[in-house]
Amino acid sequence: PDSPLSQQKALNFNAALAKNGPFQVFDTDKKTYIFYSDKDCKQHFRVIDKATGEIFDQAIVDGTLRQTPNGIEFSTADGKSHALDFSVENGVPTLTFNGAEENLRAAQGKNGAFYFDPDKGQYFAENAQLIPLLEAFKQKGVSVNVNLDGKATGTPGINIFNQGNSGSGDAGIFNLPGIPTQPLIALLFFAGLVSAFVFIRRKKLG
Repeated sequence: PDSPLSQQKALNFNAALAKNGPFQVFDTDKKTYIFYSDKDCKQHFRVIDKATGEIFDQAIVDGTLRQTPNGIEFSTADGKSHALDFSVENGVPTLTFNGAEENLRAAQGKNGAFYFDPDKGQYFAENAQLIPLLEAFKQKGVSVNVNLDGKATGTPGINIFNQGNSGSGDAGIFNLPGIPTQPLIALLFFAGLVSAFVFIRRKKLG
């Protein structure tokens, strides 16, 4: 904590949070908490249980969120009162919903998001929305499929912007979209390029 670099990183992160907020979607390991407006501009609060798929969705009374020392509180149309509290102990953000505490993994707002990278053990703020963190998604893109149970899942797919990618890894210059992927055709392709180069050079020298 006494490191100037660490202190500067903390200042940069806090500045990014202030710019990316206000946050409307909060993700923990078990649940997703969402504040949103319906088609009639009424404010709603939704909780999605990731394990069961159960959804709690109620309008917020008067659309009012009351600020508390550690978060916010509000009432929903079903007559219940709710509280969302936030804290950062030992550098780990937590979210407490109606007394149940969970680690806060990510939050999203209209100006950006922040997320926890489990591989690096650090939180990052971005001026964009969240994308899958697996390197395979970055290399091959995302393919979305619907399972037999009706749930949609995303898996690494084919990167349409990299036509020469056969999925076997980076092949350097031979992975360019304009180069044929079949060995024989690629050999003829390069032979043609060399022949054209030699012809042009001989014509200039002659």
